[in-house]
Order: sequence, then structure tokens, then C-alpha cells
Amino acid sequence: DTSASRYCYTSTGSWVNQNSGVGGGVVMAKVPVSKAIIYVKNPSVLGTTMATQSSPVFQLGSGLTVPAATSGDALAGTWTDNATYTTTTSCPLITPDPTKRRNLDCETGTATPKEDVFAKLKAATDGVVADTTVANSDVKQKLINQLKASLPSVTTTAPSSLTAGGVQYVLTVAEPTTSSPTTTSPPPLSPSDPFFQPSAGGGYSTTTTSWQVTLTRYSCSKNNNGNCNSPASVAVVQGPATRSTSTAVGTLNSTATFPWFGTTNAYNDVNRDVTQYPLGYGDAYIEGTLDGQLSLVAEHDILLTNNVSYADTNLTTTNDGYAFIAGHDIRVYRPLTCVYDDNTATTSPGWCPNDTTGTYTTLPDWPGYPPATVYKDLQDAPSMGHGKTKNSDSYLYGSIFALRGSFRVDNVARGGDDGNIHVYGGLYMYHRGVTKVQFQGHPAQSSIERPGMTLQYNYDNLRAGQNPKGGLRVPWVPTPSGQVANRTWNITALSSGS
Repeated sequence: DTSASRYCYTSTGSWVNQNSGVGGGVVMAKVPVSKAIIYVKNPSVLGTTMATQSSPVFQLGSGLTVPAATSGDALAGTWTDNATYTTTTSCPLITPDPTKRRNLDCETGTATPKEDVFAKLKAATDGVVADTTVANSDVKQKLINQLKASLPSVTTTAPSSLTAGGVQYVLTVAEPTTSSPTTTSPPPLSPSDPFFQPSAGGGYSTTTTSWQVTLTRYSCSKNNNGNCNSPASVAVVQGPATRSTSTAVGTLNSTATFPWFGTTNAYNDVNRDVTQYPLGYGDAYIEGTLDGQLSLVAEHDILLTNNVSYADTNLTTTNDGYAFIAGHDIRVYRPLTCVYDDNTATTSPGWCPNDTTGTYTTLPDWPGYPPATVYKDLQDAPSMGHGKTKNSDSYLYGSIFALRGSFRVDNVARGGDDGNIHVYGGLYMYHRGVTKVQFQGHPAQSSIERPGMTLQYNYDNLRAGQNPKGGLRVPWVPTPSGQVANRTWNITALSSGS
């Protein structure tokens, strides 16, 4: 309900989902997890398009932009009667004292009344450094030209002598100096998840170039009896004019995509997940540690992409509670990659060239048949496993409800043994899903590696613990009938083993 913003959440942090209109969704949303329910709805028109490298399920990017060039000045006056001078001060009717600052306007201003020459100089300076069509190498001369145009009486050469009462203004612009580049990096790749395919952006580099501007006033006292061969001098205006420019360092932003597509679409890319994932369905992908109570409801599937745990995993005392409710399946994410076998043949998406139907027309001569060649489908294909490392155990805390499907492991008949799944909660499903292949053309044998993951049950009564309000430790679970009712699920038997 977009009209009730407090119930709607969007992606958070510096990441934006660049694929939200093509099948993406909310990423890293921050929601209150004290008795919260997240509902992922199917779109009104279901699509069957499969995710590709160019259009993944999630395509994330940091939002860094290269800033426009900036410029300015730090010019300041160093005259002697700063306390009494204002731009509206009239010029004296009598011969002025050459040491007074107001003579900058009286002696150099061309308007009537005399304009604020200092402001005029700043405007001319800013105009030059802000003009990005002027190259840095040309700024010095451009500054000299513009400032001389603002002060027609100014020169660029210091006088060797002045007559009594004489005044001369001299402009100097030093050679430019450039600061060491500073790099602004994009936000870190977050979430730092091994199943996202990340690409670190270089951000942008900023350099600042400065031109020191000095306007020096040379004067000879009117009381001097002759020429001043060494006129007194004071820098009445000085400071740097600056220009800062930024450029991208290679690719500007960090990006990350899911699924784990590798760098090419070739089956023999060893960093490529060949599993197919549909775009356009109401699927929820979840992982992480929960501190609170959360029910996640998806109209289609829920994919558990990594360990899902509680902040307090002591089931006799914890107040944390997950409930996963899927209209169809709840799946354990188990990506696979093909083994490069020098076979350049093409293959259908989601398959490898050495993939078959998964069965043999004749039984292998077990047990003498080499175990490594027993499984023909995705032969020797390495699995990234549920915890990224092959043969590492996975831990799933929460009660799992697959209303019209099952709890199952992706690619269960492919690859090798990927360890155990420890479920601390309950499994409630329409039919039993497969998590590990028991037989494939031959009797089970412990010495032969079987693909999939071994399921270990650890029942958690969600009514147990120290829930201060009593009842379930989750906000909501479906009723057994699917109807609105006060009835809930009751355990009539417990299954052990896998």
C-alpha cells in the first residue's frame, strides 16, 4: 500500500537497485523487527524470463557521482584603516594620505561615486577560475589580463622610484601549484556477501590548483623632499585563486550482482553459477542474524542464501523467532559451476556440456567403479555450498512453511556432498522435498560421494523460551487449513535423521 508509507520500505544505504523495473526488488531495507511481518507479493503479471548476466535478479550499485568543477578565491585586504572604511566613504577633498586604504578606490576606481575596487577584483578573479574552457596552463595570463582590465592603472613591474606623493599599484600572479590528488572512494561493497558478484569501483580523484594573486601598493610620502628611490610597499590585496577538478578513477561506482554470474556467459567460466533463476516472481532471498521476531511471507519461493541465525541461539531462553512462509518452495541456495573440460560445444542455459539426464542406461559396475565418475550430471562440478566453502555445515534457525511445495536444496542431484543443513525450528510442507540424493543407479555406499546436503532436524517449540508476552515467538504463522482461525500447528510426531 503505497499510500501508507510507514508500511512500505525501500532500499537503504548508498546502494540502489538498478534493476528494480526488470525484476529486482528491495535491497538492504531497514525494518523494525520487533514483531514484524514482511510480505513479498507476486507481480500482477508473472514472467518466466530467466535472469541473465546483463539482467540479474539483483543489480546493485553505489550512487557516487563525479562532482562538477569548483572554483573560488581567498583574496583578502591588508590595509590600515579597515575599521573606518566602507565602500560608501567619500574620497577626501584634500590631498589624501597615501597610506590610507580608501585610496584604493579613490586612486583606481573609475565610477562615480567610486566603486568597491576590492569586490571588482574578486569578481574578475572568480570569473577566470570558474571558466572551465580556460585550461589551467592559461589561467595565469588570463588572470593578469582580467585584473589589469579591472584596474587600468595597474602595472606588472615594480617601480624603481617614485616622486613625492606618488602611488603605483603592481599586480603579480605566481605560477600555479597543484595539490596531491585526493581520492573519494565509493561506499564499501555491502552487503559483504560471498554470493554477490562484486566489482569495486575506483571512485574519483580530486586535484586543486592555486594561483597566488598579489596587488602591491607602492607609495612615496607627500612630505618627501625628493624622489623615493626605494618606495614603501604593502600588499593591499593578496590570496589564492583556486580551481578544483575531479575525474573518475576507472569505473566510478562499486557494483554487485546476484545471482553469481561470473564474468562471461560461457559455461566454462569457473566463476559462473549455471543455476537458472526466474525474473518477475514474488521470491524472497534472505540470510543473516535476527535480533527480534520476524515472519517472512513470499507468494512464490523463499531462497535461504546463506546461514540464517538468531542473535541468541539458546532455544530455551531466546526471544528471537523466524517464520518463513512460502506459497511454493523454500529452497537452500546451492550454486554450481561447470568444470572446464576443453569442450567448446554450446549448451542450454543452466546445463554443462557433460550433463546428461542424470541416469545411466546400464548400471555401473559398483563398488569397483571409480566414485569420481559415478555421477554423470555436472560431472565434477564444484558446488559453492550453502556456506560458500565446500563441505561446510549450514545453520538455519526458524520454522519453515512450504504451503504448496517443499523444503529442498537447489541442484540436489548435481555436484558432490556439501555437508549438513542443521535446521533449528520446524518443517511444515505440502510434500517432502529432496535435500540429498540417496541412490543413483546403485545401492547407497558410504564410500561414494552423494550430491546434496544432509538434513539434520532440531525441533524448536516456538512457544518455549522467555517470551514476555507468551505465545509464539513470531508475529504470524499460517493456520493448517489456510483459513482465518485461532487454530495453529501441533506436533504429532517427530522425525529423526535425514
